[in-house]
Amino acid sequence: MMQENRERMIGFDALRFFMVLMVVILHASMTFMEYAPLYWYVLDEDKSIAFTLLAMLLDSFPMTVLFFLSGYFARPSFEKRGFRSFMANKVKRIGVPWVLGVLTVAPFFAHLTYKAFGFPEVPPWEFFTKYFWGAFYQQAHYWFLGALFFLFLFYALYAHIAKRVAAREESDVSGFTIIISVWIISTVAYYLSTLVKFAEEWVNIGYVLFFQQARIAGYIMAFLMGIYAYKKRWYTKEGWTPKWAFWGIIETINAAVFFIWHIMVKWMIDEHISLIINSIIYNAMAIISTIFLTGLFVRFERALGKMTAWISECSYVMYWFHIMALEGVLYLIKGYKTPGVIKWLFSILFTVIICQLLGKYVIKKIRLKPRKAMEEAR
Repeated sequence: MMQENRERMIGFDALRFFMVLMVVILHASMTFMEYAPLYWYVLDEDKSIAFTLLAMLLDSFPMTVLFFLSGYFARPSFEKRGFRSFMANKVKRIGVPWVLGVLTVAPFFAHLTYKAFGFPEVPPWEFFTKYFWGAFYQQAHYWFLGALFFLFLFYALYAHIAKRVAAREESDVSGFTIIISVWIISTVAYYLSTLVKFAEEWVNIGYVLFFQQARIAGYIMAFLMGIYAYKKRWYTKEGWTPKWAFWGIIETINAAVFFIWHIMVKWMIDEHISLIINSIIYNAMAIISTIFLTGLFVRFERALGKMTAWISECSYVMYWFHIMALEGVLYLIKGYKTPGVIKWLFSILFTVIICQLLGKYVIKKIRLKPRKAMEEAR
């Protein structure tokens, strides 16, 4: 099904929920993976290489898809609202939740990391004032909101100041050319960054921006590709829509190469050559998955139905709150003599249900109260 009205795209709403669910599954899998990072919040004794492979896969594409979707809807939102209203909306919906998460939730999980490394226990306030704003600073999963907020800000400034440039007609470039260009730029930036830092290391810029240096260029390119895709009416009858079957074949081959590389080949070749190939394969996985999944969810959005629309409206709530529910239940059940896969599945289901209930019966009502008050006052 091709969209004519892009005000509400059920397929993209469902895809956003699916990607947030993949983030939840990633974080749950890290608890049970072999060779888990020591800093991770909750580690279970029941480990499996299967969870390691799943975590590796899910660490490659969900955030790229989310940045693309954010870019896709940035332009229509700006055109509808204008600069001031657009940024006021982003401050309210992204900026405030980001700062709130960094100041209230992230320190708690940073303290868990502190304890995981075996340092002597200190009072919470001392940890927050002394250690959190030092070696243990992190933004947990809220880094995404900070990066997204600044991308929206830079785009809004560009669109506001350079209106003529933004409105200028550009020559049509094929979707395939755009994809290859994004892949090349992201790969080169990823590789160059690994010459300075490990790909998994985080960069802290003034306690404001916090991101993995190797991946940030790819996220920016995905966001810009989303803006371009909307402008050129991708996923509509008038524009280009990825053929889900074709890209599904490419995605299958890509996934096979991804796993073969990480399981069998990566450790057998020269370290520098490995950095180059890893940069190519990681970014191919991120970008091809984005194109395949967007094409797939748009094609079958009618089949997704009202049920998908019902659950997908709480995607943002689930992203913001999931780490607390997920890690909380994993901590409580980690001592039970239950197969890891059962605990893994239970933690995911528990988190999704709790976040859905919270979003629909608490957050939604809180947001609606001011509107009802205004209507009653009229």
